[in-house]
Amino acid sequence: AQKFSWLRQIMQWQNELTDPNEFLEAVKVDLFEEELFVFTPKGDVFSLPINATALDFAFSVHSNVGIKCIGVKINGQMSPIKKKLNSGDMVEVLTSPHQKPSKDWLNFVVTSKARNKIRSFLRSEQRDKSRKLGRELLGQELDKRHLRLDDLERSGDAAKLIKAARESTLEDVLVAVGYGRLNAHDIVAKTFPAPEPKETIQEQIHRQGLDQAKPEKKSAHSTILVSGYGDVLVNLGKCCLPLPGEAIVGFITRGRGVTVHRNTCPRALDTDPARKIPVEWAKMQVEENYHRCAISMKTQEKAGVLAEVTTLLSNNGVNVHKAEAKIESGLTGLLEFEIGVRNLNHLETVITRLESLPSVISVQRKNLVKQRRLRRGRFSGAIS
Repeated sequence: AQKFSWLRQIMQWQNELTDPNEFLEAVKVDLFEEELFVFTPKGDVFSLPINATALDFAFSVHSNVGIKCIGVKINGQMSPIKKKLNSGDMVEVLTSPHQKPSKDWLNFVVTSKARNKIRSFLRSEQRDKSRKLGRELLGQELDKRHLRLDDLERSGDAAKLIKAARESTLEDVLVAVGYGRLNAHDIVAKTFPAPEPKETIQEQIHRQGLDQAKPEKKSAHSTILVSGYGDVLVNLGKCCLPLPGEAIVGFITRGRGVTVHRNTCPRALDTDPARKIPVEWAKMQVEENYHRCAISMKTQEKAGVLAEVTTLLSNNGVNVHKAEAKIESGLTGLLEFEIGVRNLNHLETVITRLESLPSVISVQRKNLVKQRRLRRGRFSGAIS
């Protein structure tokens, strides 16, 4: 009942006072000491606490009216929005769609509604600014990895950023980055780690200790350069036995330096490409160096063939290290040799001359691995 006592008092004054001016004066002066009542130009009444300002009144009318308030007319006179009101004032609020609340407004408003709405708007506006700044900072870090935030959002990969930042949404991530609570570089680095820098050839050689395992004396293998470097521990692949003058490829082998193969060697083609290393024959070759290789020839089965073949090899400066012989079906013989030649041209010349012998049907170069499977009828040592 106490809540409506002021209404009963107004009704009583309305019955007792016939002059509208007297009625308004009574309302201004005698109603309530702790509250003031303000009117709109349309006659609506708003109750406000003592010391309320024109801006408090604007927020009482509507939150959007208070947010867009740029000025007021009090009793027909232009007044600042921070002017304190008196009971009976008629207040007209002026607004602009471009107006935004200022943090300074909190210094003079007194109603909780006005303060809460101003704080809420300022927080929202700050969040928007932080989100835009966070998106810009995150985009700059993603650009360094040739990524775009828009593409990540479309593909769903933005979820990885959210997980790395331990936030609930991408917007939360952007706002936290904009506020400075999260570091854009750290988030991107954790989500999309940069590939480790590729180890240089020289670093591989040093890590494997190949630059320290230098041969005591010049050898046939010292005629091979590993990525342009000499005096690196080198082994020729026993599967293919490459010769100077033909294309080669090298692979780093743990504990054995660099193993060199012919580039057509099946074993080289099956080796991990990550271990591949550029190798080449040195331009200056030592003519006295001999390189081992294997040949196989099919011959007619008749007396003196072996002696004829070994004589030709000896006359052409070929060292014979091992030899194997067996008889195949059809009265043909199979001779296989491990020999030493100076280079590919030397081998090709020897093969051409062997093929010119009447008793030789065909000659071909063999891979040593395959050759060692034929261990029947074997005799070794130099053949004279």
